[in-house]
Amino acid sequence: MKTHSVFGRGTLGLLENGMHRRAPGKAVQHSFFLVNGRTSAASLLRKGDLASRQFSSTCPRTRKRSDVISGSGKRKGGLNSEEFDVESFLRMGIDSSRDDRNDPTTKGPSPACHATSQKLTERKYGSQSVGKSEDETRNMLAVIEADNGRPSDEASFAFAFDIDGVLLHQSEPLPGATDALRFLQANKIPFILLTNGGGKHEHERVAELSAKLGVPLTTGNFVQSHTPFSGLNRFMDKNILVTGSDAAKSREIAEAYGFTKVITPADILMANPTIWPFDPLLESVYASTARPLPQPIYNKNPYMKEWPKRLSRDNLQIHAVFIFNDPRDWALDIQIITDLLLSHSGVLGTYSAANSVNGKWPEDKNPWLFYSNSDLLWASKHPLPRMGQGAFQAALAGVWADISDTLGVRGSGVRSGPRCTRFGKPIVQTYQFAERVLMEHRRQLLGEEVANHRHLRNVYMVGDNPASDIAGANAFKGKSRIGTDWWGVLVKTGVFNPDISMPLQHKPKMIVDDVFEAVKWALGREQWRGPPLVMATREAAVGESHEGLVENMAKGDLLQGDGNVVEGKIIKDGEEVVVEGETIKEGK
Repeated sequence: MKTHSVFGRGTLGLLENGMHRRAPGKAVQHSFFLVNGRTSAASLLRKGDLASRQFSSTCPRTRKRSDVISGSGKRKGGLNSEEFDVESFLRMGIDSSRDDRNDPTTKGPSPACHATSQKLTERKYGSQSVGKSEDETRNMLAVIEADNGRPSDEASFAFAFDIDGVLLHQSEPLPGATDALRFLQANKIPFILLTNGGGKHEHERVAELSAKLGVPLTTGNFVQSHTPFSGLNRFMDKNILVTGSDAAKSREIAEAYGFTKVITPADILMANPTIWPFDPLLESVYASTARPLPQPIYNKNPYMKEWPKRLSRDNLQIHAVFIFNDPRDWALDIQIITDLLLSHSGVLGTYSAANSVNGKWPEDKNPWLFYSNSDLLWASKHPLPRMGQGAFQAALAGVWADISDTLGVRGSGVRSGPRCTRFGKPIVQTYQFAERVLMEHRRQLLGEEVANHRHLRNVYMVGDNPASDIAGANAFKGKSRIGTDWWGVLVKTGVFNPDISMPLQHKPKMIVDDVFEAVKWALGREQWRGPPLVMATREAAVGESHEGLVENMAKGDLLQGDGNVVEGKIIKDGEEVVVEGETIKEGK
């Protein structure tokens, strides 16, 4: 007799009330389906706990919400046959190659599935649908028959995920991260990755993330801290200075964005070593990556009252400075940037007489600074948070403040710091940029017609840093250009540590353990109606007995051809139920 493991995905699950225990010596029977939309797990119920968290969705989709999700992610009471068990569904192993389940070109349900749905309706409610009004029955059947392979609810909500401390820690996936992303992809629920990380081109970073998370990702729903730099077209053909953890790499990224005249601190140091008269810690690296400058560095009197007209044409002029990610050689970078901020029109080696006039610094067409993010701290392999680009900004601002005080002020007024633009979270402009990316991704995912018809009501920003992820979502509230509400969901797997007694200056909508719990909570809040209808492909399994299932479990026999994946986190529970199943089968 052919048997199937109840752990197998794609096989017919045991639904409704699961396995029912009979008196000793009696066969254990089961109900096959629950038609009215509540697809509980393919499971054995033992004291209200799930024996398997693998899910087999061959029954119709749900129309009701799961009312059993709390903010902590814990269930209230035992499993009810009328519940949609979000946790079980999220914990399933999703086969991303089986795209036919969500193919919007599918034209309606298969005849076999439709016939099965009618029989199942009659089996549960009788031909007259006992306990249901005629309208309720008709509505229920409409849900079953309307399925055409699309998501059950073309999502009017979406997610934005931070990466470090939310999806990854020490370059390894955090618990539940892969499951959550696969689930969202399989059900065409839009999401973007919104990170303050950087230092690599988007294509390279997405490829790495796909490999680490085991989830296919594209640049179409990925925004890192310096992605908005690619839209600063007015600097594409002008001299710009770039720096970061690897300035040479930052140059490559900038050139890939379309910038044509990109200069690094190494280029400047190698052209004029006196600009930093100390032993460079990275001299060998600088020597190997430096390129010739497009113009020489000005080396005459730096304090002239009037400058020759050909000054910027004959000497190196920098129009903007881009900090792509966390710089490594702070001393060299701060020295060069400070020289540029004090210069006349960005010509390196000059000092502008206009500086400090009316108490403002600077005033002489000095280069504009662009920071990719302002994270003071971030979660790394070290047990305590480490300093990020925000610390570099604070160091530069501190040096600048002391220099301006030393040089003094002529005239009245209030001093101001360097002219700069900050991107990254929590800056509102970054969320505006991310929302545009999300909307385009949503159109590609759901189609133009559906995306336009279904207004995007809510976006859940899932992050680990209250000062960036949550602060940004809160600051963006009411500022969306399409009327979408952004909600901050804080996880405990990164920067935020609930064990440290510090008041939250930026309060999230919800605090949860991890990204998996964040998705569960959002689905409950949205009253999401459940997974798409998976066409029944193994109707022959409907007649298989419970005895065969228990034997299959006891032997550990999984159907390899059926794509079964039993995760380590459920093996222990499965083994306990196998023992109990054997006891039942033997009449003990």
